[in-house]
Amino acid sequence: MAIPVPIAYYKFDGNANDSLGSYNGTTSNVSYVAGKINQAGDFDSAFSSFFEIPATLPIITGNITFSFWAKRYSLNGINNTIFSRWLNSVSGRFYYIYFTPNNELEIDIPYVYGVSTTSTFTDTSSLHLYTIVKNGNSLIVYVDGTLNQTFSFPYSPDSTSSGIPYIGRNSGAVDSFFDGVIDEFGIWNVALTAGQVSELYNNGNGISYPFINQNSGFFNFI
Repeated sequence: MAIPVPIAYYKFDGNANDSLGSYNGTTSNVSYVAGKINQAGDFDSAFSSFFEIPATLPIITGNITFSFWAKRYSLNGINNTIFSRWLNSVSGRFYYIYFTPNNELEIDIPYVYGVSTTSTFTDTSSLHLYTIVKNGNSLIVYVDGTLNQTFSFPYSPDSTSSGIPYIGRNSGAVDSFFDGVIDEFGIWNVALTAGQVSELYNNGNGISYPFINQNSGFFNFI
């Protein structure tokens, strides 16, 4: 089953480049360590590490998928931001994805709507694949290629958001820094299927862009 080409994909292989070449990022106090595939971004909340994506990243108000491997270093009792893009309480509200102080995974459109998993995630020793799919009025969370929870999510981001997207920090305020490792972060403007999410997990081995169809052996460049 072919995996669609993402709109942006960050491998964290020693740099902040978008693998598609369109939205190369910049980093602040991010180093690189061994990841799921080659290297990963090492974020240290004590040094306010973050990864900045250009504001030209498209605003997707319809179906969307976020996928990333992540491991926290500690359960530090604060919000640990994975991805954030929003301006304020009344405009520019896109998505905010983070681990809560109670170790749930929460997905918000700030000041509009939000959901958090009933599952908690407390493993600080291994990377896990988290995939978030907005499909119509549903939001689906997969963990390690397997369905974790489905939510009603009948809201969409503001179409005029001009906020700067960040990995590893809250964009609405300079806080809630991530403390741990993030790898293979991708954004799609489509809802990936359960089968495609399973391929991303690849029995725990992961795959990286350009994606190879695990059944056919062909690469999916387009």
